[in-house]
Amino acid sequence: HVRIALDTAHAAVVWDEPATSLERLVEAGVQIGRLQVSAALECDISADTAARTNLEATLQELQSPTLLQQVVAMRDGGIVRRYDDLPEAIAAIGESVGETWRMHTHAPVLADEYGVFRSTRPVTAAWLREIAARGLDVGLIELRSANWSVVPADDRGDVAAMIAREAAWVREMQS
Repeated sequence: HVRIALDTAHAAVVWDEPATSLERLVEAGVQIGRLQVSAALECDISADTAARTNLEATLQELQSPTLLQQVVAMRDGGIVRRYDDLPEAIAAIGESVGETWRMHTHAPVLADEYGVFRSTRPVTAAWLREIAARGLDVGLIELRSANWSVVPADDRGDVAAMIAREAAWVREMQS
């Protein structure tokens, strides 16, 4: 009767590979009772000072005073750093050239890119396709997007309409 809540943004932040992770869950007999769907944000830390300064300013705006926004850094196919919260990562940006960061933000799954960030929407899509291909019963699917500010103004609309777009995308990924 015990099931887990699987959050696609959290899984993306720690660079979980959907097929491998689902296989391990199935082998262990662990069922998913709630699938929480959203995206993390990803960016490359450039050697170019102006690009890094622009990214730092954008990251400053992304900070949340109430939520922890973990950051996990990858370089050459391996995790090299973990930050408990975004301000710690921002403070180390100068030492992080060449890394790719994934940030826990619960971004919407409306696009593959949001300005200077890439969305982990393709990773979320992989989770949805793998779950559907295996015929797994996940109980409840919850749209977990909370950071609507990353959506560019020309694509932003009424939150209810954006949620409806997300729900349609989730259905499409499952078919």
